[in-house]
Amino acid sequence: MTEPSWRVLNRAMWDERVPFHLSSRLYDLPRFKAGALSLRAHEIADLGDVSGKELIHLQCHFGKDTLSWARLGARVTGLDFSEAAVKAAAALAREIGVDARFVTADVYDAPAALGQRTFDIVYTGVGALCWLLDMERWAKVVFDLLRPGGQLYL
Repeated sequence: MTEPSWRVLNRAMWDERVPFHLSSRLYDLPRFKAGALSLRAHEIADLGDVSGKELIHLQCHFGKDTLSWARLGARVTGLDFSEAAVKAAAALAREIGVDARFVTADVYDAPAALGQRTFDIVYTGVGALCWLLDMERWAKVVFDLLRPGGQLYL
């Protein structure tokens, strides 16, 4: 099946943005590398202690939030359709010494790309949902990724 042109263009746009975001003051990578978390205080409070929990971050971009959850003790996997972003995320994890796994795949293909693994927490950060065309299909992905008793955090 041929990939729709809009998706090819969207992925190319995100691939192009990775180097700009890595050097952007908005993302403030030097502060993050020095130990700052990128999560909002209410996200941390809402999920509470994530120590030892397995967390999948859908549409993780270059992984700052994913790695922040790892710094808080979660066992993390980040997934994004941009290969450039996933490579940057893996490199950032190595650079700061944080254990994390990153996978390149379309969010709708996440269960298969992750080998049907399930997680305690499915996390999606700010600005991710607006890129989704099929919320029902996305909800099914979340359902397939969650363990019984697991949590979705938007």
